[in-house]
Amino acid sequence: RRFEVKWRTLEMELMAPASQICRVCHSDKTAKEGETLHPALEMSECTDCHTPHTSSHERLLKEKESQICAGCHEDSHVVKHPVDVKPSLKIKAKGSQARLVDGEVTCTSCHNPHKAKGPFLLEGSMAGGELCRACHEF
Repeated sequence: RRFEVKWRTLEMELMAPASQICRVCHSDKTAKEGETLHPALEMSECTDCHTPHTSSHERLLKEKESQICAGCHEDSHVVKHPVDVKPSLKIKAKGSQARLVDGEVTCTSCHNPHKAKGPFLLEGSMAGGELCRACHEF
């Protein structure tokens, strides 16, 4: 792999595939019994979404979260919920239950990008609006 550093370019070979190296510390990102692994994790490397050393985005993401998700998920088959917006006063973001990134609603406000027990990698059940109630009151 080629790494651009401010003052020079470094050519280095990793001792193992990047995802294997990442999982030494991040084993919690692999699916357990009864969980679904995000298909992207089976087909790609952690470094497709994350940069291993430094980033201007949360969780060492390469770019804004919604841009990473949109790279694979076409608008035509995605149910629309506003993303990249700050919750309005109409929304009751209930403390730690609200899943915000940089203070904004994002894809991971509802979906786990690595693994989940529910369909569509949802962070909770849609039964009775349970997941929605993490942020909304109705």
